[in-house]
Amino acid sequence: MDKFDIDEGARVAALLGLGLQGSAAEVRFDRFVELASAAFGMPIALVSLIDSERQWFKASRGLAMTAWPRAGTFCSYTIGSAGCFVVHDASADPRFASHPLVAGGPHIGFYAGHRLCSVSGHAVGTLCVIDTVPRVLTASQLGLLQSLATMVEEELNRDSQARARLAAVSALHALSGALQLRLAERSAVLLQKNEVLNREMRQRTDVEASLRCSQARVRSMIASSFSAYVATDAAGHIVEWNGAAARMFGWPRAEVVGRPWSSILAGAAPLGGEAGAGPASNRRAARTRTGEDITIEMTVDGFSSDGQQYTGAFINDVSGQIASRRALEQKQELLDAVLDTVDVAVMACDGDGKLAFFNRAAREFHGRAPAPLASLDWASQYDLYHADGTTLMAPAEIPLQRALAGERLQALRMVIAPAGLARRTVLASGRLMRSPSGERLGAVIAMQDITALSASQDKLRSSEQMLRAIAENLPTLIGQIDRHGRFVYLNGRALQFYGKPADQLVGKTVRSIYNDVDYARIAPFYEAAAGGRRTAFDNDVSIDGKQFYYHAAFVPQRDANGRPDGFFAMAFDITARRLSEIAQCDSEERLRTITDNVPVLISYLDCSLRYQFANAMYRDWLGVASEHMIGRTVIEVFGQAYFDARAPSIARALGGHMASVEVNVLRKGHERILNTTYMPHYRDGRVAGVYVLATDATAARVHERKLLALANADPLTNLPNRRMYEFHLAKALALSKRQQTRLALMYLDLDDFKRINDTHGHGAGDAVLVEFGKRVGASLRQSDLLARLAGDEFTVVLEAVDSLENCEIIAYKIQQALLLPYYFDGRTLQISASIGIALADSDATTASLSSQADQALYVAKKKGKSRYAVLEHGAQRLVS
Repeated sequence: MDKFDIDEGARVAALLGLGLQGSAAEVRFDRFVELASAAFGMPIALVSLIDSERQWFKASRGLAMTAWPRAGTFCSYTIGSAGCFVVHDASADPRFASHPLVAGGPHIGFYAGHRLCSVSGHAVGTLCVIDTVPRVLTASQLGLLQSLATMVEEELNRDSQARARLAAVSALHALSGALQLRLAERSAVLLQKNEVLNREMRQRTDVEASLRCSQARVRSMIASSFSAYVATDAAGHIVEWNGAAARMFGWPRAEVVGRPWSSILAGAAPLGGEAGAGPASNRRAARTRTGEDITIEMTVDGFSSDGQQYTGAFINDVSGQIASRRALEQKQELLDAVLDTVDVAVMACDGDGKLAFFNRAAREFHGRAPAPLASLDWASQYDLYHADGTTLMAPAEIPLQRALAGERLQALRMVIAPAGLARRTVLASGRLMRSPSGERLGAVIAMQDITALSASQDKLRSSEQMLRAIAENLPTLIGQIDRHGRFVYLNGRALQFYGKPADQLVGKTVRSIYNDVDYARIAPFYEAAAGGRRTAFDNDVSIDGKQFYYHAAFVPQRDANGRPDGFFAMAFDITARRLSEIAQCDSEERLRTITDNVPVLISYLDCSLRYQFANAMYRDWLGVASEHMIGRTVIEVFGQAYFDARAPSIARALGGHMASVEVNVLRKGHERILNTTYMPHYRDGRVAGVYVLATDATAARVHERKLLALANADPLTNLPNRRMYEFHLAKALALSKRQQTRLALMYLDLDDFKRINDTHGHGAGDAVLVEFGKRVGASLRQSDLLARLAGDEFTVVLEAVDSLENCEIIAYKIQQALLLPYYFDGRTLQISASIGIALADSDATTASLSSQADQALYVAKKKGKSRYAVLEHGAQRLVS
């Protein structure tokens, strides 16, 4: 930190010159400490004035005292420092560790201040912010503190500057009187010389006549000019003042001609300018007759007339231009700051296609800054691929190029795969930018990273596809019956078995589907499965005049409480075995009909990878008719990229091993996940080809996600259950250790909950648990996790807490939320909760932290109702 040599006598004199020592508090300074305290989130903020013996607080926030001895104070160091003086940890700083305000109340832990100077440049005080805990300020926060200090400094000097302006006005009036006297004296002399001049004037009449027309034209142009025009003689007196000058400065021409230029604009230097030197431009501050400060731009040039030197200046008021330019710069700075803060990548190019802007997220996505490249090289330079992640985008397909061409893009899926960095799947949106006149200014694209979301969706689709594939491809009739005896699911084979579409079967009872005779055969097994017993049997049934033979198994399912909740019915069709002669006659036609109608891609590849069979689903799913595939290779039909994604699995199948692969396929804007199985076909002990079976796993992934959500949620309150809580606690504890932040755990237990169940019934108890979860959840931060462990036991994981005081604030909010009565079935219920709080230390484990929270809860409940207890490093604190 730079230091200044201080002339203490001059500094104290400058302080006394402000006239503020010992004055009462003023709102204008109180506002600054309120603003500083709120802006930095610190409890104490001061405007301090420092004389030779003490520092006196002109304005204070969070500190009761009004003055303090100067010796050894933070502010004494601040007035001798350039910029901000910061003490991050006062208790660890040998200069301040023993200071009474550090060792005792208010226990200063952090200090940041900036000196305040008088007009003469002497440091007379400080603006400072103080916290009771160590802190670190960012560069932007230090800049904000400096800006606030500048505003306070201007307010400190406002009265002294006003007195200086009054003195200057008085001097100006005195000067004006002297000038008027001088003008009177000069007028007398001029009268004496008037006769001589008249004679000379008559001699010059002829010459002036020729000049008069020219001067009239010049005067006309000057008078009608939009720019102010002022001319002075060699002595600096105004000789010309047009209408624009009168409007700009507020003085009419009659009041200024003949007066010195400096008397009109106080403090202004002479116009300057020499004849023949050429025009010169400069910009300076000026003040109008009404006292308004403006910025003017002058073009000054000297000229001579009748042997006299004059200076002329065209003047323009550029205050509005400067203010507009600064406002535009501030808006641009704000926009740049916002764009560098968001996690959405933003890129822009100008109207010529030159990359002009990459925000922080865009640089992270691509691993590099924008380079002056032609648009033809954008795809390879920035690794831009189609949604399949393998096809490099052509120049005309790049979103920014498409937007520049006038296309409006919305959520275009694509992949960014820079070398050495993680691949990202993004959604790109953008449009062309035009000026109000329609001129093409460029284009902008925003890209949102959906990599994690896409991976989760893919996993869920794969799982659901697998389940669907199993159900749809097993040679089995599969159905699901709920506890009321209604069909809720039938696979394709089951639908074929009943000969009806799903909408005519799902939701109907089993009894309504069968006739009396056939239902009587399966009734005992149906009743056993509905009662929770697994059954299996062989049977035959006639449906619509057709005889079917099957082996059936009924497998019961149970709800969360272990009660029977319907069953799964599986039937293996053995009709073909019984009627093999008939089936063999039309097997080829049946195979083609089945394969062409089942929602599965079925094909056969010989050892040269040429298709020898393909079903009709290839046309529906991939847009290629099966007749166009026969005899052609995989690459010839679908291309190299399609083959490369499946080549390892095909090679494994040709080697005699079954293999599977899951690949995303995009057609007509619809993405489908295909789970493909390659099965070797043996003939005479050798692999003769490969059977290919591909199923749509998209729906399976969605179902898998739903199953996962059910496994991790409490069915009554819909809060995370114990399993989810244990997973989240372990993850949060590991994260807090990596980031060196604090984590706290709360155990909550409802007081007298058993009394509510016993008195009002379990329905009331369940309603109380649900409402309790809602009220506690509303009292927490978004980053906190509320979970129900069992019964009336709940837990809260608090991440990124600074201290036990923060935990106590949250516990207090929870207990306040529970004060309102509960209403159930026309009855008013009043309950409370006991809370145990444990703050994790550096070596905490999930087990140790849970044990501490449980101990704290035990202490709270032991002391009574509606209390919370805090446990840290074995120390206890009980609060009611």
